[in-house]
Amino acid sequence: MELFTYDRVQELVGQQIAVLHPETEQTQLQLTVTQVSRNKGLEHAFDAFSVELKGPPDLHCPQGTYRLSHPAFGTAELLLTPHAADSYHICISRKKAVS
Repeated sequence: MELFTYDRVQELVGQQIAVLHPETEQTQLQLTVTQVSRNKGLEHAFDAFSVELKGPPDLHCPQGTYRLSHPAFGTAELLLTPHAADSYHICISRKKAVS
């Protein structure tokens, strides 16, 4: 997940991210990144942002942790939360390393 950063994902708006099958690692679904938003307030201490994605209306993923893949970040296991039959949300909030 270290490569799944705001700067990298922001560049993926309009592109597709693959949702991989947990056993075969084959693509089972493609989701399009529609929006990436930085969460304001504690930027000095946290890397916090959210990602909105859109998928096909006839193939729905229930809430859960999924392995997502794209050449920009490799693979990352992330919690995917649906908020409509074809819309999903990922929320990232992690403490920044002290330098």
